[in-house]
Formats: sequence, C-alpha cells, structure tokens
Amino acid sequence: MSSYFLTDFLYTFLFFVISCAVVVVAKAVYLAVKEKYFTEQEQEVEQPKPRKKRSRNPTPKPVRSIEIDPEQVERIYVKKSS
Repeated sequence: MSSYFLTDFLYTFLFFVISCAVVVVAKAVYLAVKEKYFTEQEQEVEQPKPRKKRSRNPTPKPVRSIEIDPEQVERIYVKKSS
C-alpha cells in the first residue's frame, strides 16, 4: 500500500513540474513572437496629444453632516435623497 502512495506522489510531482515547464516555455515563445512582430507596428502609431486640464472650478460636493443647536430649532425636516 505504501508503494502506491509513493508512486502516486511522484507522478503528481512530475505532472506539476511538466506543467510548470510548459507554462514557462509558452510564455517565452509568446514574448519572443510579440517582440518580433508587434513592436514595429506599435512604433508607427502616432502618440496621442496630452489632454488639457479644465480651467473650470470643480463642482462642490454636498455636505453629508451638519451640526444643529437644539435650543434654536423646534422642528427638523429631512428630505430623502437617492
């Protein structure tokens, strides 16, 4: 029974090593192909002009909390916003 455990573990480890090697080789091939064929096309594309910043003042954000003096106010009406 222990030999099955050992062989199964070795097969699993071997499968893991082969999978890692396949991923590394595929990534290397992908980067080599990308560098060879796609860098020439990228250099020909014009660079976009930088956008100008808006000169307008930013819109003020609504106030989320307020302080109320209970001695000066009898009733408080609250409007629910979505």
